[in-house]
Amino acid sequence: MIYLDMDAFFASVEQRDHPHLRGRPTLVCHTDHDPESTNFGVVAAASYESRPYGVRSGITVLEARKKLGRDAAFVRADYQKYLAVCRGVYRLCEDIGYTEAASVDEFFIEAINPQRRFGFELFAAADLQRAVRERFDLPATVGVGYSKRSAKMIAETVKPGGVVEVRSREDFLERFRNEPVTVIPGVAKRLSRSLSTLGIYTIADLAEADPLKLVKRFGVNGWSLSRAGWGEGGGRLDPGFKRRRVRSVGHSASLRRVSDLCELKTNLLGLADGVARRLRAQGLEGRTVTTWICFDRTFSKREGKTLDRTVALTGPIHETACKTLDKFAHLVEPWPVSAIGVRVSNLRNGMQLSFDEDRDLRLALACDAIEKRFGARAVQRSSLVDWRREYHAVPRTEVS
Repeated sequence: MIYLDMDAFFASVEQRDHPHLRGRPTLVCHTDHDPESTNFGVVAAASYESRPYGVRSGITVLEARKKLGRDAAFVRADYQKYLAVCRGVYRLCEDIGYTEAASVDEFFIEAINPQRRFGFELFAAADLQRAVRERFDLPATVGVGYSKRSAKMIAETVKPGGVVEVRSREDFLERFRNEPVTVIPGVAKRLSRSLSTLGIYTIADLAEADPLKLVKRFGVNGWSLSRAGWGEGGGRLDPGFKRRRVRSVGHSASLRRVSDLCELKTNLLGLADGVARRLRAQGLEGRTVTTWICFDRTFSKREGKTLDRTVALTGPIHETACKTLDKFAHLVEPWPVSAIGVRVSNLRNGMQLSFDEDRDLRLALACDAIEKRFGARAVQRSSLVDWRREYHAVPRTEVS
């Protein structure tokens, strides 16, 4: 099994496309505003030049700015560009063998070795890394193992830009014997604390533990934990890229602490409009509308409403989101809203609209066709003209 991990993927793509960023701490930000002039948003990816300062993905732009000062470059994420590169890398991996896209920057490949040459996988891994560098001008780390879990874990030890192989369970245990159990993907602090009550602190402790005791403590997951101690597991290879099922479609936006309900409902209209357009573009409709509201960057409220029919139009989505906003309206004045989002889930293929909605659907599809041909702002709601100038909604898609 070969595991390919694109090193600091988003940041590496930006440094490739903008040579003046090379060698500088580069942060790709998930934000609706220009990240160079705002503290709103979250760091989606950080280049390796920023790692010594303690900057990682997931922290806020404000935290990153405090740690890096003026030396860093803050770039707004361009997810369509990253997805296009991801598809190209995926096609490259398919030349080697059956490929599973674990995420936008991670791939598992089961190499095809017709001549059954010894060490073929390691040579294939080195060739794959070189091909990624030559074709896409991007760095990558490649691990070779006897399972998905072993390949991923061994690759983490040589990042960035390394190629490494672990051939057997014994070799794996020799390399990871004294490592804490938290290096196993999926074992976080809470689970590690539970394992510590059984006297299990390291990979060696987990490998030598009685599987029956683990099953008694953790149920069926105990078997998976026992295998993880030997680097086994991680699931079967699921070849495919387009076959992943979309579970939800959403949009979100960061705000500058808004306390006016009318303005908030305008924001919800813009978000609902974007979600509806993306649903129709993918031939989907959903029944559950979830609204997420963050109050003054202090706490958030989230509520989902399941409708009696599926929807793919702006009106029903916006109406449902506004009802949720009205429910929490008493919190808006003391804690102005700093971020807001709308998501539609419980999806199905096709559109089954009522007779009354048929006219709205034909109008929406006509607008979609115009936007596809002449650009996203060729047709706009008059109430959203100013909103689209100020805010850039961030699309979100959940797949399984």
